[in-house]
Parts: sequence; C-alpha cells; structure tokens
Amino acid sequence: MIFKPKGKATEIDVTISYQAPLGIAGERIASFFNPYFEKLVKDNITNFKSYLESGH
Repeated sequence: MIFKPKGKATEIDVTISYQAPLGIAGERIASFFNPYFEKLVKDNITNFKSYLESGH
C-alpha cells in the first residue's frame, strides 16, 4: 500500500492479487465468478473510503 499526498487529499495505491486454489481448475472456476468478485472488491473499497472519510 502506498500513500501519496494529493493536495488536501491522499491517494492510496493498493495492489490486490488472488491465486485460486486447485491450480488450473480453480483458476477456471474463479474466472467464471470474476464479475461477482470484482463488484465485491469495488464495493469494499468504496465502503472503506466512506469509513475513512467519516472520521472514525
């Protein structure tokens, strides 16, 4: 995670990686659910941003 000042704000650069279990078969199954996981990650990041900005 990298924090970068940006005016009065801070930009956070995060890399998330995932390796599915079960090798190639797991990768194929995970790719089928990719849209679901992508939305889940985006929603979690949005919620985290809201939490940080709320001052808690």
